[in-house]
Amino acid sequence: MSPSSVTVYVNGIAVTLPGGFTVAAAVARITGHFRYAPGGTPRGPFCGMGYCGECRLRVEGEFRLACQTPLSPGLRVETDG
Repeated sequence: MSPSSVTVYVNGIAVTLPGGFTVAAAVARITGHFRYAPGGTPRGPFCGMGYCGECRLRVEGEFRLACQTPLSPGLRVETDG
């Protein structure tokens, strides 16, 4: 791995990506969806700009938009999928 690689944990699974990527990129490596809508439909990122909120999930225990949250070493991310 290059020195700029960052390892985070998505649902307990280690994911390593180059620095500068967002949490959304790390989640996409593990699963095709980020959460479920109230009706049970799988949801994923839609706009990629933080406007729609479709990529909202838990990062370090707080709800955040995955497309707007940069990776940092050891970050813990939880999806409901």
